[in-house]
Amino acid sequence: MLFRSITGLMPDGTFYSNVTDAESYELAGFGELTWHITDKLSAIGGLRYGKYKTTVDVLSGFNSAYFTYALGGIRGPLTLVPTAPVTRDYPSTEKSSWKASLSYEPSRNMTLYTTVSTGYRTPVYNVRAGSVSTVNPTDLVIPGGASSDDLTNYEAGIKGTWLDGKLTANLAAYYIDWSNLQVQANRVSDSVQFATNIGQAVSKGLEAEVTVRPTRGLTLGLNAALNDAKVTKLSTQQAQVSGAVDGSRLASPHLQGSFFGSYAYKLFDDRPAFTSFQIQHVGSFPVGFPNTPGKPTVPRPTYDSTDAYTLLNLQTGITFNDLTVTLYGENLTNRNAITYVHPEAFVYSRYAVTRPLTVGVRLGYNLW
Repeated sequence: MLFRSITGLMPDGTFYSNVTDAESYELAGFGELTWHITDKLSAIGGLRYGKYKTTVDVLSGFNSAYFTYALGGIRGPLTLVPTAPVTRDYPSTEKSSWKASLSYEPSRNMTLYTTVSTGYRTPVYNVRAGSVSTVNPTDLVIPGGASSDDLTNYEAGIKGTWLDGKLTANLAAYYIDWSNLQVQANRVSDSVQFATNIGQAVSKGLEAEVTVRPTRGLTLGLNAALNDAKVTKLSTQQAQVSGAVDGSRLASPHLQGSFFGSYAYKLFDDRPAFTSFQIQHVGSFPVGFPNTPGKPTVPRPTYDSTDAYTLLNLQTGITFNDLTVTLYGENLTNRNAITYVHPEAFVYSRYAVTRPLTVGVRLGYNLW
């Protein structure tokens, strides 16, 4: 069988085969204590401990320089290079995290709080660690993996209800100090994805939610989040491996939020009915880092950002005993926006987009 006039492939056209068997275990415990200092003031402390271990068995397979042939227009026989099986027994890792919080209730309807907490992600191991690109042998060698990252979160907020429950509001501000970040990168020559660590980042922002019930049956709400997340510290070696630069934005929008509402009423002999809407906005953000892994001064050819977009959804429904019938319309403005960009160059469709205008009927039945 010929593929771009290249021979030597498997009968079904396969030019690469790799089978991996990974075995992991996690042992963790968590505890939390609350001290009611007064009727209004409480202190909360929590501790979590985890232990992790992973063994990866890479079974026998083969690789080839197919992309070099296909992209370079080279014809003729292709050699399938066998890969030897290998077992990587990664050492166990132990991590702990904690939380400390103060909560103050000046009244039954209001709570103020402040929290300091830590967190981490478990290690990530690269299945193709140590592999050399068959397209460009001078490209970077896949590293072993990414160790656990660490973050400390500082948060303060207020929660409350007013006007006999007709108004509810939550407001929070946070500052996250993140170190030894786990990030995904792609080797440029063959688009092999791998995990690695880079220096430090800071994420800071505000989150707010307000809900009002001005009249019986009517609910209106607004929630919004402002965020600024970027790399703040990076070594030369980390920049080379990941393609990041000092000040690179992380994959999160500066602004996102929604305005929503619902009205409940009666129809057809006092049967419950409702009509609701949602207007959702998501800001643009970059996916990945701007430079090429292994070539920190070269812009990454697959680097791109999502679109900023706003969606409008409507629903109206009625309940007949245990059956609920809902007519819905989603993305009523038929907004076509990019919501994600896949980092690998050889993926058939790298861009995910919003679902187009969709109208339908949903049926729900209460079995209980």
